[in-house]
Amino acid sequence: MDWSCGCLHTISSSSSASSSFLHLPVATASPALPSSSAADACGGPSLAPSGIGPDHHTSKSMQVTRNCGSREYMQEYKKEVAQTIWPFWKKKKGSSYELRALTRRILVLTKRRQLNQIFELVTNAKKENWKINRVTLNAVLEACVHCLDLDRAFQLYKHMLQPGGCGVDGVTYGILLKGLGEARRLDEAFELLESIDTGTAPGKPQLTAVHLNTLVNACADAGEALRARGVLIRYRPLVNSIGPSIFTYNLLIKGYSRSGSPLEALKVREEMHMYGIQPERLTFNSLILACVRGGDMDRAIQLMKEMKEEAHKLNSSKLLPDVVTYTTLIKGLAESGNIQSLLSMVDEMKNATNFVLDRIAYTSIIDALIIAGSPIEALTYLEELEKLAEQNRQLRPRAHAFLALMRVFAEKGDVEKVADLKHRMSTNAGGNISSENRQEANELLIEAAVAAKQIRLAEDVLRHLVGLKSGCHLSIRGCLAVIRLQALSKFEDNIFSPYILPKEISLQDSIRNIMLPYAKVKPLYGNLRLADVVMRFFKESVIPIVDTFGKCIGVVHSADCYEINARLSDIMRAPPPTISSSASVEKALSLLLEAKVDLLVVVSANSSYYGSQPVNEQAVGFFRKDAVLHPLSV
Repeated sequence: MDWSCGCLHTISSSSSASSSFLHLPVATASPALPSSSAADACGGPSLAPSGIGPDHHTSKSMQVTRNCGSREYMQEYKKEVAQTIWPFWKKKKGSSYELRALTRRILVLTKRRQLNQIFELVTNAKKENWKINRVTLNAVLEACVHCLDLDRAFQLYKHMLQPGGCGVDGVTYGILLKGLGEARRLDEAFELLESIDTGTAPGKPQLTAVHLNTLVNACADAGEALRARGVLIRYRPLVNSIGPSIFTYNLLIKGYSRSGSPLEALKVREEMHMYGIQPERLTFNSLILACVRGGDMDRAIQLMKEMKEEAHKLNSSKLLPDVVTYTTLIKGLAESGNIQSLLSMVDEMKNATNFVLDRIAYTSIIDALIIAGSPIEALTYLEELEKLAEQNRQLRPRAHAFLALMRVFAEKGDVEKVADLKHRMSTNAGGNISSENRQEANELLIEAAVAAKQIRLAEDVLRHLVGLKSGCHLSIRGCLAVIRLQALSKFEDNIFSPYILPKEISLQDSIRNIMLPYAKVKPLYGNLRLADVVMRFFKESVIPIVDTFGKCIGVVHSADCYEINARLSDIMRAPPPTISSSASVEKALSLLLEAKVDLLVVVSANSSYYGSQPVNEQAVGFFRKDAVLHPLSV
């Protein structure tokens, strides 16, 4: 029977609440014609069964429409139709149809990372005595993993195992393995897989290739190629039963490419050749990435040639190099500094016939040329992309491309190019330009003006920074630009944040004369109790902690002093970065701002260490941020 000609035409014009209650995709039905009957709308007599057809309700609709036609009468008519048809169509609460709808809703919320709303949906369904099945709860479990909330995932897993619960299956364990892998909890993932193999896992699921590949992928993502290989060796009987898989070998290659020995991935290809497995494009791309990360560009280019040969031999375009192949090689050539080979590869990429350059490809070219030290060439490709975007708005460059070039020209003090790129970003950039992007553009213009010694321009841009007024903080690079500006101009107007550099201090000065000597700071030992030294924290916000050899092992902040009987070693934070006493003030400030700390450990000028404290290196002093940077009162 064709119900679309009968009842559904009338129902589709009902309120949105009614259509959701019906649980039917009424949007696919033809539009209702309120001025005529449902039978007239179909062009013939109704095919509805007796008792709910047009004889039962449509005649009244026709009379109401002809005589009155008012909204109130139409609403009354629709209500009567709904009451007549609902008993036939209405689904029982908690039915399989409604559970499928609930599961679909969970999948939508998962993509939005709205985990609390998902649990609220399930809780409300249980309050209405819905019998939630395993498929729906597995979808909730997937949502927990997607939102990186493993604690809730395992709580739900335990709930599924309770008496009267829906139980677990192989899909449940696959999701848990995926979650443990993404959280880099590989040891727990191995234990879980072992319990599945030995049959001790609740529910006694069958170990499958999906479980193995999930764990192999987790190891590969973590760069643990040897552990990924170990999974295949440990469960060799299962691997042999299903045979070697191109998917598994691709995962192994990915693992080696992310490990400390990326060139070991080439041995996997030899193993594939031994088993007679034909590499696919993804295999070649992963091998090329491994060679790029291993610094063997000659082998990477040779692999691309082999791709072309294999594609020609098999007469298959699926093996031809794609945009990923070229962008990977371009990045490797940029890092090696081979600008001529890079430009040749870009030309070959543009002349390829099996793909079209998109915005991501152009952005990769721009980034590679910047890395290779050729920003003018990069600017040319940005202009080319902007011209293409005039015909196709999907090609409009993102703010990233403009900012990447602005960073380079800001270092060189090219105010004109930075200002031009800033203007073009606001007018030509595609997508959303965040407030952080706009503030960084302003900071880069300040940096360029300071580098070019255009003090008035830098001060003017600084005065009009909207981000500071709306609560956005300066970036590390912006802070350094402002400090340089103040050092050049002795600019002390209370208009910017976060700090002012004292007039007597130059950025090129050595920190040797500014640091606080070890004896003056009076570091504390970690075995002391807070009660014994609590008065010092009323005067100082941070105090270094040292061992008996004078090496700094941590710092205690006054904000952490809650337990009066606690040992200092129990409440101290990680040790601060280390810097040589011969370093400049600018270098020290850069390290302070980058590490977001208030204190640096100063070691002997003969030490070459920078950023982390060497073993058994005694501190000769400490460099405090408040000794050189004075916060403004706003």
